[in-house]
Amino acid sequence: KKVSVIIPSNPRYIWLLTESEKRKLINTATKIVKEENGKLEHYRKELIRDLSDESFNLNSLIKIVYLLESNDLEREIVKKIKRLYNLSI
Repeated sequence: KKVSVIIPSNPRYIWLLTESEKRKLINTATKIVKEENGKLEHYRKELIRDLSDESFNLNSLIKIVYLLESNDLEREIVKKIKRLYNLSI
């Protein structure tokens, strides 16, 4: 028996965090980026914009999680994200 499965080339994920956790994650990431460079760079602005939507690209989330980890911020939210989305970064 053959089963055909269509996998989108660019899958979108939904948020499993609460609205307040999501807002805190985005605000902290925005603040880090502004402190690093004094402004939001174009590609990082796109990452944050992507995460602000109801669905997002997993690669955007991974980059923001890495940014938070490298600045040693929001440990509880980062730990929760890694557990919920099965990330091993």
